[in-house]
Amino acid sequence: MKEDLLAVLREWALHYLQNKDLITRTIVDIKKEQDGWDFVIETKTGPRYVLVIADLAGLQPNLERMKDKNVLVVTPNRRHNVDHLITLWPEITQNPKLTMVFVNPYSDLEKKWIIMPHVHDRIIERKALKLGLDSLFTTVDEYT
Repeated sequence: MKEDLLAVLREWALHYLQNKDLITRTIVDIKKEQDGWDFVIETKTGPRYVLVIADLAGLQPNLERMKDKNVLVVTPNRRHNVDHLITLWPEITQNPKLTMVFVNPYSDLEKKWIIMPHVHDRIIERKALKLGLDSLFTTVDEYT
């Protein structure tokens, strides 16, 4: 099941990035499974690295290699992933180019919610972090 989940999320991420690029036309090349990344998207403005991960508890070992890179993390919209996001918050907010997408392609509500932790951290009160993330979490059905 875990492999099926990752395959679904990889396919979703690829379609999402390609559709998003229809207007800007900045993608030059897409390389799959490069140096531990699910995708490396070569754009006119530089590379974008995509990491698809089922459980954000496994994100910790990747934080150092993500540092200062333009990274998109795609993960299923699950309660424990939001909890791990809160736990990892002080570390992940250090990368100003990190974007995280919480996805459920089968949701009857929205299909995704997106957060840039570095930016979000600058505009919220830290004591409201959990409440704000919980609000975002509920906009998409939980991936089961």
